[in-house]
Amino acid sequence: MLDNRCKNIIFETPFSIEITFTGITRERSAEVAAEFLHGQIERGSNCSVTVPSGRKWHFVYNESVIPLKKVQGSLIKASDDYRVEMLSPMFTHYVDVSSCNELLDMLKKAGAFFST
Repeated sequence: MLDNRCKNIIFETPFSIEITFTGITRERSAEVAAEFLHGQIERGSNCSVTVPSGRKWHFVYNESVIPLKKVQGSLIKASDDYRVEMLSPMFTHYVDVSSCNELLDMLKKAGAFFST
C-alpha cells in the first residue's frame, strides 16, 4: 500500500526504466500490462501499450535475454518472442514507481522471470 505522504511526491528529474525478462512473450507481457493499466495494445514483433493518459509502455526484443519458458516446472529454450525488454514512460511522480512495482508483480504471476 502506498503511503499517503508519498502519493504527491514529484521527482526533480524524471526518469524511465528498462527491465529485461523472459518466461512470457512480448505479446503476453503487453496483454498483462494493458489489463492492469487499462490501456490499448499495439501489436507487432514489438508491442506497445498506450494508457488513458497517453503515455506508452513498450515491450521490445532484446538480444541479450536468453529466451526460456517453464514447462511442467522445468526451464526449456523458447523462441525469440520470449526475449523481452520493458521500457517505461517517463516517471514523474512517486506513484509511477508504485504502479511499476505492481505491474512487475502481475508479470511475475503471468510467468515472467527476471535474471539477477
